[in-house]
Amino acid sequence: MSTLTLLLTALAGVLFLATVISIHLSCVTARNKDIPRWIFALGGACLVVATAAVLTFF
Repeated sequence: MSTLTLLLTALAGVLFLATVISIHLSCVTARNKDIPRWIFALGGACLVVATAAVLTFF
C-alpha cells in the first residue's frame, strides 16, 4: 500500500467520522430536524476521497 493510499484512507475516515458527528448534532440534539446542505457536501467529499483511495490502491 502506497503512502498516498494510506493518507487518502485516513482522510476518508476522518471525513466519515465528521459526517456522522454532524448528523448526530443536527438531528438528535437540535430542535430543527432538517439536515443542512453542508453535511451532504461533507458526506460527498468523504465518498470522493474514499473512491480516490480505492483507485490509487489498484
